[in-house]
Amino acid sequence: EAQRKNWSAKRAKGSIPLLTDNILNDLEWLRDWLTAVLRPPEGWRVREFVHGEHNDMPCTLTVANGTREVKYRWRTQRDLTSSGAKLRTAVASIAGGQLRPPHLKPEELGDLWQALCTLQPALAAEDELEQARDWLFRLLDVTYPLEGYTLSKGGAEQRDALLGLRQRAEFSYLDAVMIRKNPEAPWPTRPTALIDSATGAIWLRARESATFLRHILDLRIQQSALTYRWEEIGVEYRFFESRQRRPGDPHPKAHMYLVPKAKPESSE
Repeated sequence: EAQRKNWSAKRAKGSIPLLTDNILNDLEWLRDWLTAVLRPPEGWRVREFVHGEHNDMPCTLTVANGTREVKYRWRTQRDLTSSGAKLRTAVASIAGGQLRPPHLKPEELGDLWQALCTLQPALAAEDELEQARDWLFRLLDVTYPLEGYTLSKGGAEQRDALLGLRQRAEFSYLDAVMIRKNPEAPWPTRPTALIDSATGAIWLRARESATFLRHILDLRIQQSALTYRWEEIGVEYRFFESRQRRPGDPHPKAHMYLVPKAKPESSE
């Protein structure tokens, strides 16, 4: 926090704070930096920036004050990469004096454009995390809780859990088809959520999770891609296999996702 309060003093010369890697790597710091440079009215803050691949494409800047949003749209991105005087004219012509950037030197213009361009993918990454959380929440909302087992311990307890999962019917493509045909009818089979008796964590079967996303949520996603997306929000993939068996005994194994809490925390 102390470092954040002092970053405005780091540029020896010039009108705006120095743009550092710490700022570029932190979404909220980046918004604060852009707000300090573009100078919207008090209480307003830069929220997002959308641009295209070429300078002759339009771009849009959004500022917000907590209850309202205002979008400023420039016909070409070139307007925001012009020299200092032209930049101020371009901003004033669209924002009507609501944005008041100072006269910027060439290197400062470069910093401003780099910060604006960094904001868009940072927001996209944030949106992807929210999307992955939404998939997980929607799956958890329809699961059947399987209790009295733990996968957190080895030996006989883990084998019992794997056998319990084996005995529980797996949510399949055919189940999804029946649900899609008659959404109001009871689900023939629900995806299973094993509630770990030792830790309280939730275990989801990997294949069931992918089936739900593909055939209930209509997502085209491979199992490996789902694993990667959920790992980004703290969900872990685990493979279990019990070798404690006699000839003729079942050989239980399972591909599972570990949800560390009842529901992972939102980014808000």
